[in-house]
Amino acid sequence: MSLIPIQSNKDIEKTNLETHVILCAERNAGLLERILTLEKKINDVVEQSRANKRILVGAAISVATGVISTIFALITHLPK
Repeated sequence: MSLIPIQSNKDIEKTNLETHVILCAERNAGLLERILTLEKKINDVVEQSRANKRILVGAAISVATGVISTIFALITHLPK
């Protein structure tokens, strides 16, 4: 029983320009899909970061308002 030699993709690509073009197009399509997926994930992270900043600013404003209100209440209700 003998083995039939089969050319690898690289060997076929070197000898046949049409095959090379097709394989490059497939590789480019795969890379484009991966890049678009990464872009979507990065956009999600940016949106989440913006939401977190809004929450932190809101919390800081609430704390500052509470502290100012407490100080005002203490000053106005102190016996003279």
